[in-house]
Amino acid sequence: MLRKLSGIFGVVLLTIGLPFVAMALHDVITGDSKTERGVLLGLVVLFGAMSFWGFKLAASAFNWQPFWPQLRAPKFRVRTGRQKEQAVLALAAAVGGRVTMVEVAAKCNLTIDEADAILHNLAARHAVEMLIADDGTIVYDFEILSRSEKARAKEFG
Repeated sequence: MLRKLSGIFGVVLLTIGLPFVAMALHDVITGDSKTERGVLLGLVVLFGAMSFWGFKLAASAFNWQPFWPQLRAPKFRVRTGRQKEQAVLALAAAVGGRVTMVEVAAKCNLTIDEADAILHNLAARHAVEMLIADDGTIVYDFEILSRSEKARAKEFG
């Protein structure tokens, strides 16, 4: 209810302000007024700001969107650390258990630093094993630990 009232108030401000802006601009351009040019420009600024504020109130209250898509703010979904880690684990499961940091960053929509931090955190918690290839590439192997954990679980069962 309060939102609709603020939207109506915005429309009222817009309706009052725009005619005054138009009249003051007309007088500035034509020079037909007895009022000084500086006063007219001040009125344009004052009523222009009032009209702009009214438009913003009405737009936010009634959820108006611009007609041109390039002015819309992109909607980014903020992911938590847990969601990012789950994306890394899902990728590892999907590709057979071995991933590189660049692969994780590219396929999980992470920065290199985020991918590096997540993989190092998983390695520190012994959830992944870091393997170094002959060319120096670090490969993170999720499958080796999974097999060893399954073997240990069979010993208890």
